[in-house]
Amino acid sequence: MNSSLLILLFLIAAGGGIYYYLTLRPGSKSSLRESYSEGLDLLVSGQRKEAYQHFKSIVQHDSNNVKAYIKLGQVIREGGSPAQALKIHKNLTIRSKITTFEKIELHKNLALDYADLNYLDEAIEEAEKILALNRANEWALSHLIDFHKKKEDWEKASEILYQYQEVTQTQDSHLVGLYKLQEGRVALKKQDFQKSRQLFEKSLEIDSELSPGYLFLGNSFAEESEIAYKKAMEIDEKEFQTPDEKENYTEYVNTAKQQLARAIPMWVQFTERDPEQSWLVLPKIKDALFALNRFNEIEVVLREILKRDGDNVDALSSLADFYNQKGARKEAIDMIESAIEKQPDSLIANVIRLKLSSYKGDLNEVRKDCDGLIDLFMKEVYQFSNAHLVRDDIDWLDKNSPKDTSVKA
Repeated sequence: MNSSLLILLFLIAAGGGIYYYLTLRPGSKSSLRESYSEGLDLLVSGQRKEAYQHFKSIVQHDSNNVKAYIKLGQVIREGGSPAQALKIHKNLTIRSKITTFEKIELHKNLALDYADLNYLDEAIEEAEKILALNRANEWALSHLIDFHKKKEDWEKASEILYQYQEVTQTQDSHLVGLYKLQEGRVALKKQDFQKSRQLFEKSLEIDSELSPGYLFLGNSFAEESEIAYKKAMEIDEKEFQTPDEKENYTEYVNTAKQQLARAIPMWVQFTERDPEQSWLVLPKIKDALFALNRFNEIEVVLREILKRDGDNVDALSSLADFYNQKGARKEAIDMIESAIEKQPDSLIANVIRLKLSSYKGDLNEVRKDCDGLIDLFMKEVYQFSNAHLVRDDIDWLDKNSPKDTSVKA
């Protein structure tokens, strides 16, 4: 073999060695890029343990690989250790050589770390840092909405929702109206009745078809009435009352009556706009009219509902019960049979028929029990048995309900 051939073979071997050293050996840039790509695939497919090993190996070979550190923390957070993930991500904040893309990814992960730890103020701060880098970042806007919702700061969530819709060019006044309703419900929970009503009315200005606005307007008047009534009862229970207390008693009673009277037309509006969900307010209307000595008006309300929705078994059953209490039992029986024919498995209709059948004998105790069951079914159990009737708006509001406040309350 001549010297030229030996030199050529030597150069080929040396070149292969250099190529392996620079590209294929563990820890080379090419190998790390390939490992990072595989780690991403594993992470997306849910294989966190394998992804963790890839990213851990990368940072061991290249401590300056910010992307791998970010993903390593993400894997740890998604594995159920947000506190450990936070430590990893916070250590990256002191890095000076970091691209804008990496900064955004880092703030995203820090926001999610804090959110998982329920440090919502810190999560919000991190998301806002993303907006400082990119005002139109959809991820930051959407997550800021969620973080503020979790804090029950629906006012701020509404404000950011406007920004999000501008960025995404998706104008949804119905959703904006729902957020405004939630603002009102938070105010109602705090017993700020005036503010809550302003917000409920605002929601109807935003979307006139948002019928739950009338439900909550009625509830706000009723809750204010209940507070005034309780104050009156506290004075009334005193053995001796001062002249001022007597005056306050009269004032509280009048306020209770006035506010309860204002609740009724709001609830009626709700039944007119959403007759299929009239069961949410029929017990309220009935109790309010009883308290105000206006019980006969229930017939007008029920017939108006039936005019709009002739198959409304709730309204028809309630009307049958009303006629029974008036003593018109034949009409009551005809109505309840019609209701059961329309919906044989209706709990309220069957209970009222049981009540009517009790009049064939002296069964006062049975009647009393049936009355209690009717109220129970209407106010609690029945709404769950008819959950399939709940429209998206009410369902959304209930799922996003402020703590200790319910759509049904």
